[in-house]
Amino acid sequence: MRSIVLRGLLGVIGLVVVWLFVGRQLSTLLDRLVTVRELTLPVSPLSCRFGTILIGDLLLSLSATPDERPIEVDCDASNRVVVSVDGRALELGTRMNSPTGSDFAPDQGDQVTLTVDRSILSWPTPSISTS
Repeated sequence: MRSIVLRGLLGVIGLVVVWLFVGRQLSTLLDRLVTVRELTLPVSPLSCRFGTILIGDLLLSLSATPDERPIEVDCDASNRVVVSVDGRALELGTRMNSPTGSDFAPDQGDQVTLTVDRSILSWPTPSISTS
């Protein structure tokens, strides 16, 4: 009886050690194959404010962390909202006349969708914030 409990305990410890070394790679591989759809949000209104983009009711931060590339949102000379990362630019649409001056609309013919997916097998990614 004692040897069965000891083998079971060693087996659990072995699985935990293997999971610590292989878990992240396994989670990433599964994410490439399949994810779970959390929600699909309406994309209206679209606006940019102080380093964030507001899509419907979801506020997305464009602030860079030390390990990320800086993201810039700006309006060009033809009144188009442009997101730039590492010298590459993506036009989001035309800036609209609004009290805040930061609302924009996608170009005619463009389809804008926002979906939020999550991993089937989550891997915790701790972050450290300083204030």
